[in-house]
Amino acid sequence: MDKLIGELEQITLQCIEEIEASTYEQLIDFVEQREQMIDRLKNQPAEAADKLKHQSAIQRILQYDAVIRVRMNKLKLEARVELDRISSGRKQKDRYSPSFNADAVFFDKKK
Repeated sequence: MDKLIGELEQITLQCIEEIEASTYEQLIDFVEQREQMIDRLKNQPAEAADKLKHQSAIQRILQYDAVIRVRMNKLKLEARVELDRISSGRKQKDRYSPSFNADAVFFDKKK
């Protein structure tokens, strides 16, 4: 348990140090790795003394969640703005593209 909490704290601190330069993919990797570690911690039996011993380390880890969430929301907003820009470009392009089938041919008959 000590080793897992230490690793969890280490990857969290590493993520926080690089948070402003982190990409969406890096944050996904961090969250998945963190989730696996937390699942392993949940599956390990722990006594009350162990829980008290590690409570301060866990609180230190949890205090960084707000910083991580802010960065994730910033990336989400950037993605939304980019998608809106692409959607707007498509709508504008559709306005100027022909809405009829150019392959159709009409023949007039002489009377």
